[in-house]
Amino acid sequence: MEEHTHELVASFTTGAPDFAYAYDGMMKFPLEDYLAPMKSTCILTQMNFGGFIATSGVSYSDRKPENEAATRAKLEDHTGLIIAQAQNYDALDAILKEDVYYPIGGASYETTEFKAVMIADNIKQYQA
Repeated sequence: MEEHTHELVASFTTGAPDFAYAYDGMMKFPLEDYLAPMKSTCILTQMNFGGFIATSGVSYSDRKPENEAATRAKLEDHTGLIIAQAQNYDALDAILKEDVYYPIGGASYETTEFKAVMIADNIKQYQA
């Protein structure tokens, strides 16, 4: 496979829980199946598909004060995965400014502070 200089890493949240995304689950398809159009776009635009970062069980329809802390924790973990994937601060900042979960008032961080083992036990699945 030819190497290209641009890489697309899909970052998204889902309202349904992880187990719903399976052929025998409520959504009837695993998350990977939803990414076919992005993979095709990468082929057409000569980009590398760098995988995806997904956080399940984050639903806007379930906005209740008693759920806010758990939702924020999930979104912070998701942001940590993006940070671990990012190559530099400028790239990360561009990603987060386009993301609907960009922290209100901005964020301050140094990408060298984050190590994959600090972010999540299963981070290896997101790394090449």
